[in-house]
Amino acid sequence: MPSLSDLVEQTDPDDPRRAVLEAILNSGLVLTLRDGSGVFQSTSSVIASSLGRGGNETGAEGRQFVAGQRFFDDLGRELVRSDHPAQVVRRTGIPQRHRTIGLRAENGREVWLQMSYMPLEASPEGWSVLGVGALLPTGFRTPFERAEDHSTYEGHLLRFAIEIAGVRLPREELAARMRSVVDAIVPAPASTLLMERRGSDGMLSPVSSHQSDPLPRRFTLSPDAIGRWDRNTTVYQDDVRPSAVVGPRIAVEYDQPVRSLALVPVRSGRERIASLVMSSPEPQALTLEQIAALEALATLAGPMLIPSPEE
Repeated sequence: MPSLSDLVEQTDPDDPRRAVLEAILNSGLVLTLRDGSGVFQSTSSVIASSLGRGGNETGAEGRQFVAGQRFFDDLGRELVRSDHPAQVVRRTGIPQRHRTIGLRAENGREVWLQMSYMPLEASPEGWSVLGVGALLPTGFRTPFERAEDHSTYEGHLLRFAIEIAGVRLPREELAARMRSVVDAIVPAPASTLLMERRGSDGMLSPVSSHQSDPLPRRFTLSPDAIGRWDRNTTVYQDDVRPSAVVGPRIAVEYDQPVRSLALVPVRSGRERIASLVMSSPEPQALTLEQIAALEALATLAGPMLIPSPEE
């Protein structure tokens, strides 16, 4: 299988596509190419230089793994190699988009990447895989690490973790257990909901509600909203205006005035099972510290949620 560098060399100098390929190679993007057995055919020097490697150490061509490397998911938990998104694509042919991956070298250097892994061609050994992404800024920290820096919320999160350890609860009860810690993180006039999806319906339970009108308990999600459900990143709009769009094509329509809106994924493992939704009539309602604390709370709560039964 030719590498991207090979493709550049094989392209006529006057072919406009050559300039495109050269721009990709020089852009600082992270590019990897594995064959169906998982062996690297081409790797970017961007990762190697960020991890402090040089000379003959910059490439991984001809190897399945680089000795001494360890991988971590976006919560900071170590990944076994079989769970690495590239290996999942190799085995299943299912794309793994916008995955946050931590990579630590044998010398202790660490980088974080936002990567998408796409299947290219099936073979008896598995799918060949193209990985495309970028380095995240130096100093990237997981939600837990960011929350731990702020003692204002650390005690509330710790008490919540101890209180629900080993417990599994339906949505209404879990929302009630979350109320005290949410009130500490995001006080009135902000309102916070726990939204679970079941099929094409969204089901709401108030965590801390300060709206004057009663909340709907169930509503129908649009096809676009269903398609966005698998997005596993927090969306925060700090100055919502009429007809505003939050994140990728999320139209905001509220009866009550909403000037700030946050959507925090609640996951069990890798699966998004609910969202923690914060709305406030005030702009710039959340600080980075509050967002980090809500992300940590959502991470703690996810494994405790018992999904609502199918109707």
